Amino acid sequence: IIIDRNGESELIKIDLQEEEPMKLVKVKDPSTSRIYFLRVPLNMKTCKQAVAWTFSLNESEYDPVKET
Repeated sequence: IIIDRNGESELIKIDLQEEEPMKLVKVKDPSTSRIYFLRVPLNMKTCKQAVAWTFSLNESEYDPVKET
């Protein structure tokens, strides 16, 4: 189930039978064009929040334009 989309990123929830569901954020590496799926906590609601979490930031701190 796609929860959120932001550009090429997607936040995806996968319901697993007899196990806890999982959430993944799909991201594209701009330097290689490779696609990655990163597992994130179930409480993530947006792509930006999920990607920020992978950098140990909250959504308001994460600003990829500023970072580059």
